[in-house]
Amino acid sequence: MKTYIKLFIPILGLSFAACNGNKDKSDAFGNFEAKEIIVSAEATGRLINWLTEEGQQLKQDQAMGIVDTLQLWLKRKQLVAQRILAQSKLQGVNANVDVQQQQKQNAESEKQRVQRLLIDGAATTKQMDDMVNNLSVIEKQITSTKTQYSLINAELLSIDAQLAQVNDLSLIH
Repeated sequence: MKTYIKLFIPILGLSFAACNGNKDKSDAFGNFEAKEIIVSAEATGRLINWLTEEGQQLKQDQAMGIVDTLQLWLKRKQLVAQRILAQSKLQGVNANVDVQQQQKQNAESEKQRVQRLLIDGAATTKQMDDMVNNLSVIEKQITSTKTQYSLINAELLSIDAQLAQVNDLSLIH
């Protein structure tokens, strides 16, 4: 028992010394460390509302704030209008090809008529040459007009990609 008392008295003395009642000085020192996480918004815009507080535990994919997406909405509206315009260009190309196909049919009929007249001696070879050249020009016009399909389709693909990007950045679907 004497050994316990011998050990207890010094420990008791140290405890009283540690609690000396001096409230102005710290009796312990240390460093607190915090894990900082930088969070950035997926969309650009003005922050309208902040839904979280410092230190709050968040779940995955939990909304932290609301960003004004007016600019994204306007961009989407512009892209939709551009897409409608590109589709109308496509319809215009189809209409031009239809007109040129009709011109080709008319020229072929005229060529057959001139060919019959040439056989009978009622037409000249120049008239026949003119009909052949006219048909050649119409065929080249049709080919030229059809090349616009690939340009318009590429434009539509570009617009669709931009629309997908805007839709991904916003809640506008």
